[in-house]
Amino acid sequence: MAFSMALLLLTQVLPSQNTAIAQCDANTAGRARAIALGPPQADKGHAYYGMAIITASQPFCMGWTVITVFRDENRNWALRKIVSSSDPNEPPVEQWAFDSTCPAILDALEGLENLPMKFGIGPIRRVERSREPIRIPMLHGINYTVQGYGLVTQPSGATASLLLSSNEGEVAVWARSMMQSLAPCWAKSG
Repeated sequence: MAFSMALLLLTQVLPSQNTAIAQCDANTAGRARAIALGPPQADKGHAYYGMAIITASQPFCMGWTVITVFRDENRNWALRKIVSSSDPNEPPVEQWAFDSTCPAILDALEGLENLPMKFGIGPIRRVERSREPIRIPMLHGINYTVQGYGLVTQPSGATASLLLSSNEGEVAVWARSMMQSLAPCWAKSG
């Protein structure tokens, strides 16, 4: 009887695994909806289209940030940021930044274009040299993902899809720097 009473008290104090899974599923679904949102409505003659998505996901479904980069035909830039906390009862917060009022956007996007990335399968041919030590990736921390909308141009002019994801190194450094430099630029919508 004492064991069953302790078990009853324990189940009432600790949240069930099903609740945690449901909260995580809701968090993931919210992030997917934020990624899928289209460009802003045309205003002042700007017809925006999507260029890239930057996400910052905290481990264990503890919240996320999605920044979508839009451009119009005149290279006017608009960025939408949607932030969700780990609390499923708090709605995500949407904010906007435009290059006309925030020149830091141009610097941040130039930094993205200049990331020194390779495909990562090399070296290709066998060569006689000492083997470089392998760096094991970190398994904790905020994961940053940058995804193009299939508009990455190859040297031939053909487009390709590109996705970079890391919680350390150049991708993470660029993403953190971009978020910090744009912090004063965001205006709450609504």
